[in-house]
Amino acid sequence: MFPLEKIGANANIKVIGITGSISSGKSTLLEFLKKKGFATISVDNILDHLYKNNEELKAKVVDILGEDILSNQLLNKKRIAEKVFEHKKLLFKLEEITTPYVVDAIKAIAIESRNDLAVEFPLIFELNLEKLFDVTVLIKADKNLCKERSSFADFDRRHKRFMKNEEKESLADITIPNNGSIANFTKSIESSMEGII
Repeated sequence: MFPLEKIGANANIKVIGITGSISSGKSTLLEFLKKKGFATISVDNILDHLYKNNEELKAKVVDILGEDILSNQLLNKKRIAEKVFEHKKLLFKLEEITTPYVVDAIKAIAIESRNDLAVEFPLIFELNLEKLFDVTVLIKADKNLCKERSSFADFDRRHKRFMKNEEKESLADITIPNNGSIANFTKSIESSMEGII
């Protein structure tokens, strides 16, 4: 897709990639690292910004998905989701278009950051982007539990895009289970991240 060099290489900082399924607990780890002094960013927030402000990307997305994904001339994420999660080829095409913009945005944030950076990025392994990060952390939670935690009515449709936890666990540098209480998850985070932060 594009050259894969570590995001933090030119910024002289450590960049941690946090990944996992929907509602697995990624944001909890992101908040923990923020309290430890990390700069933090979510790919969802980056995409929101790009969809609103990058006219070049907007034109490319409209070109493959059609003008009915626009609402008041702005990209409508709900309409985009309805289209791409019904048609896997469109989903892959959208990811192919958006990922370089997302990675460039993360690199720009890393260069501007004076602190180590943590990035919440659900599809690190699905998109073969693990080499971008100094450390990858998988938050592993049971699918049914994730579904209970999720606010997405179309959870099952969205979840199909993710690799199985067992596959991702073999690729991740660190795996943190999250099938219990917040207190237990926090303890697991603290012990798992010791020596990393």
